[in-house]
Amino acid sequence: MSASDKHTDTDQYPDELWQAPSWAEKAYPKLIHFNKLPKGGHFAAWEQPKFLSEEIRTGLRSLRTQWSEFAMLVCIRPEETSDPP
Repeated sequence: MSASDKHTDTDQYPDELWQAPSWAEKAYPKLIHFNKLPKGGHFAAWEQPKFLSEEIRTGLRSLRTQWSEFAMLVCIRPEETSDPP
């Protein structure tokens, strides 16, 4: 499994030395979250901990939502949807 086959969450901070350009959406087909933030840089956890924690939560929330929808499609059998006798 290559890196592009995995769910990915990335952010772009304006003061980061290596910018994550918009090609990230094409490079990672399973990109679950991408956002350009107003401030911060390489040490985002130290510089902008609120932004970082909000972005991590947003990425995980979208992954959790996708997983829940998938689980509903795969796990519910027709016999489980009927009312019990």
